[in-house]
Amino acid sequence: MAEQRVRVPISRVNPNKVLPTFANDMTVNHSADTFYLTFSIIEPPALYKKSELDKVKSVDAVAVSKLVITAEFANAIAIALTENIAKSKRQKEDTNDS
Repeated sequence: MAEQRVRVPISRVNPNKVLPTFANDMTVNHSADTFYLTFSIIEPPALYKKSELDKVKSVDAVAVSKLVITAEFANAIAIALTENIAKSKRQKEDTNDS
């Protein structure tokens, strides 16, 4: 007898304690079936003279969020981002044309 699949609706729940966090850097590592995403924020040092830049050895990328996801979900994220970036570009072009 063939296995029967059942679709169950998903109710998205966003608790108040899960706050949005800004990130401007990301690293991705992976194994054969798992992806490890680390989102960070890099804040450039406050410099007042160009000569001070020579004294800067490094800038910290401070992790603000880490995700562990399946390779299948990583692919779904890539597809969703590609589609949404394309829509965003079209909207921006439409706004600039008007």
